Amino acid sequence: MKKNKLILIDPEEVILKYNYLIKNAVNIFIKKGYFSYSEKKDVSQEIIYKILLKLKKIEEKYNNKKKFSNYITKIIFNICNDIIRKKYKNQETKEYSDFILSHKETNNENVNSSNYEIFINEEMDILDKIFKLFLDEKFKIIICLKLYFNIKLEKKNLKKYSKKKYDFNKLMKIPHKILKKDIFIILNNYINFCENKNSSTDNLRIYVKKKIKTIIKYMNGVPLFSNYDEISIGILFEKYCKKYNI
Repeated sequence: MKKNKLILIDPEEVILKYNYLIKNAVNIFIKKGYFSYSEKKDVSQEIIYKILLKLKKIEEKYNNKKKFSNYITKIIFNICNDIIRKKYKNQETKEYSDFILSHKETNNENVNSSNYEIFINEEMDILDKIFKLFLDEKFKIIICLKLYFNIKLEKKNLKKYSKKKYDFNKLMKIPHKILKKDIFIILNNYINFCENKNSSTDNLRIYVKKKIKTIIKYMNGVPLFSNYDEISIGILFEKYCKKYNI
């Protein structure tokens, strides 16, 4: 396998050549609200430090199937996600979720890069392939995840899952800041109606959590390379729904 000579010759040259990708990534996360501008220098230095530590592993795993700049971009974003998780790991789950929700990326965001767009599109394509693996469960899972991650439902989502007549307003007008337990109650009533079942809310909760874990497992890969968790999957899933008009 052809090696990436830039890594073998001079690791510092890698940092110099791709430092603009680090700056772009940090600016994007600052724009989202994950970091403050005062943290920019420290976060950038931590990314550089971690890349230097990972260079040997990066060299071993890089297979030249895509541009090295796209490959290193994915690594940079994974490192940023790790820093964010460590930064907020001592906060309550609800506070962390509210923070993420209130700082989601907007469509008119000025800070962007072609590499970031390529990276996100590649990840969404992988997610699409994962959903295809669910076969007949796909539309049920999409409804569950949309409600779970507070993403707007559309009538077409429900009609693809079941042809039964149902008061769609019960699902489509769920308050934005409703508790998860209440979402599961409403969702469980709908699914039981469609499937002629009398399953418990706890069973549905287990089902949804299991599917999310499966998606995370496939997205992270084997051996483990990416670092998706429930929150980052939720953000990617929302982008996926927009891209594929789901």
